[in-house]
Amino acid sequence: MLKRLLTALILMVLLPVFAFAQEASAVINLIANPEAEWAFEDGARILELFFPPVRGADCCILRYGDQTLMIDAATPGQHARVAAALAYAGIDHINTGFNTHPHDDHIGGFDILYQAATMDELIITYPDDFNNNMKRTMRAMQEQNIPVKSAVNGDLIPFGDVRLEVIKRDVSWFTENDQSAMIRLDYGDRSLLLTADVDRDGQNNLLETAPEKLDVDIFKYPHHGVRPAGWNFIKHMSPELTVITNNRFNKDVKVTRKEAEKRGVTPVCTSEGMVYLRTDGHIWVVDQIKLDVE
Repeated sequence: MLKRLLTALILMVLLPVFAFAQEASAVINLIANPEAEWAFEDGARILELFFPPVRGADCCILRYGDQTLMIDAATPGQHARVAAALAYAGIDHINTGFNTHPHDDHIGGFDILYQAATMDELIITYPDDFNNNMKRTMRAMQEQNIPVKSAVNGDLIPFGDVRLEVIKRDVSWFTENDQSAMIRLDYGDRSLLLTADVDRDGQNNLLETAPEKLDVDIFKYPHHGVRPAGWNFIKHMSPELTVITNNRFNKDVKVTRKEAEKRGVTPVCTSEGMVYLRTDGHIWVVDQIKLDVE
């Protein structure tokens, strides 16, 4: 009798804990569960993020009200995929473009973005003569009369009620990837980290110098998922979901996906379709859209 009473008391204590854990999920994953029930708060302003179906390149389009921001633009060769995402979203104008680092799979698409959308300005995080990719893009911006600005670590990108912080580690012996600019996004209670191509040195540096920046719900996997991120890096994030801008069947990405799943993080690859995130500042809603593009 006493054992039964103790068991009942333990269950009474634990059941609310389990219920709270279930309610605490910040991500409604419509990819895994299309029938999931959800609702945004009445009157809430919605932040949208579109990850075009690029593979082995980066591009993320943000929209909040009448403001749009494009973080990286993939390669010129993947312009059709970026253009298809813009068309789906009904976007033909970008207020601000932002480049994390001047590798062609991040900066190249800005040169011909005008074929799909106009752009008011471009923000860069490396010197404007850093390499040939950067020089080419600077010529394109000049020809298109698009002003270019620079951003450094700690800068905030104006974007309405959305806080976008630039995180960039200019360590002389770091690779260009490890010095690429990350973006920490905060809107209401929700958060996301765009990690560009930051590899282990950059990851460890952020972990050592500003671990609080890693406390996010969702993150874009570093460097297209070609190498698993550091264990402690992800552990300090405790994210629910990661977006991998690559082909899910790539042999390296397969390893990355398995590692993410082992850590309780759901991986979503852009090769399966455009990844579409929305939030009202209280919950994330994640979906994937098949676009008519090769």
